[in-house]
Amino acid sequence: MGASLVVDPEREVFPYPFVRLVNAYVSFDGKLTASDHDAILRPVLDASYNVVLSSPSAEKSEGELFTAVHEADLVTVLQDGLHVLTVQYERWERFRGVVEALLGHVAKGRGIEYSSVRFLDEIRPPSSTDLFEWTKYVNLPVVTEDVVLDHVEGHYGGLVLHLDDNKHVNIEWAPTYEPAISDDHPLRVHYEEPKDSVLAVEWTGWCRFEDHASEDAALRELDSLHEVIKESFLRVLTPASMNLLRGEA
Repeated sequence: MGASLVVDPEREVFPYPFVRLVNAYVSFDGKLTASDHDAILRPVLDASYNVVLSSPSAEKSEGELFTAVHEADLVTVLQDGLHVLTVQYERWERFRGVVEALLGHVAKGRGIEYSSVRFLDEIRPPSSTDLFEWTKYVNLPVVTEDVVLDHVEGHYGGLVLHLDDNKHVNIEWAPTYEPAISDDHPLRVHYEEPKDSVLAVEWTGWCRFEDHASEDAALRELDSLHEVIKESFLRVLTPASMNLLRGEA
């Protein structure tokens, strides 16, 4: 079972949370090179991360410098960015702290171009749920072909919140039996595979900076996107979902 998700001002901790994985991505200008590999890897190892892939060669495909794991967190350092993933999300402050610490080692004053955060929730009723029954758990147009709601527009299975010209939150959902991560994923041991159908709801908030931003500015945008996603998450849940979160179903 995943760690608890805080979703209200009183910081209620739910014993049966829906969140299954959270990841953040930050890209920057001025590519890292093979010569940066050891200097960045050293503090990561000091933080008790276990390196599962290390490729200091500049010819590494997709520009990946290394991937490392610490408990239920996975970090991938690219030549032009940082990716942090957890499958045991407790509180935003904890996850954000991991991103901040690693960004300080990786970005090193480089201008930030883009930042994003993604939450994947899995609503897991106690028994199989047909497509037309998912509206019992979410205020989403699960069976509607097209929808336009004020500033929210989209189609079956997807919506987008336009926060400003360079800042958006995409919401996608689909009933599925498929696990969120593959069998060979480094964090698979920390993920509880669904026993029945789930409604997977994915929230991806992203911001593209017109001018290169500082690390602090990128983190502030991640905080802002997290708040929008948290509030949106609350609004789509029904009383039946709240009962699932609290173990009262």
